[in-house]
Amino acid sequence: MDVRILFLMLILPWAASQSFNFTSFDTSNDNIRYKGDARPINSTIQLTNLDVWRSGHAIYTEPMHLWDKYTGNLAGFTTHFTFSIQAQTNITPADGLAFFVASLEYHVPDAPDGSGIGLATGTLLFNSTENPFVAVEFDTYHNDWDPENNHVGIDINSVVSNKTIEWFPLQGLEKIIPPSNKACSMNLI
Repeated sequence: MDVRILFLMLILPWAASQSFNFTSFDTSNDNIRYKGDARPINSTIQLTNLDVWRSGHAIYTEPMHLWDKYTGNLAGFTTHFTFSIQAQTNITPADGLAFFVASLEYHVPDAPDGSGIGLATGTLLFNSTENPFVAVEFDTYHNDWDPENNHVGIDINSVVSNKTIEWFPLQGLEKIIPPSNKACSMNLI
């Protein structure tokens, strides 16, 4: 599976506005760290190559403050990104991709086995409180813990989605709402 991604992310804290915008990607951008198979190609990011059981990560390296530890005020954020999932002929693409938010201490899984949608492996697949994350997954493969169809899911410290909606990746993204966190409601929509 060949996954390419282009994203724009806007972070809007309560006290001071922060934002960043990437319209293209190359190796000179120090704010993006590539791990696994991920690499910039033709101004986009290719997360995996066409081999099976592979994973890749593109991680924004600058800290973003999503809350004020002194006041407890939360920040909201909005992100927009475009991606394409291209499978080899007669091969079902798997597992998909995920947009995630994690603490600075989060450790990206080293195993390039494609499991856990790139967020967790082994014993941490179903309870990653030791390595916490919040993610929006675009899942193209049915695992035992998944709903029957391709889906967009909200994952919190586990690859088992808390909420899902059915998704048809080959029909486009017209009906997908971009990941957004409204701080005042504490809802991820």
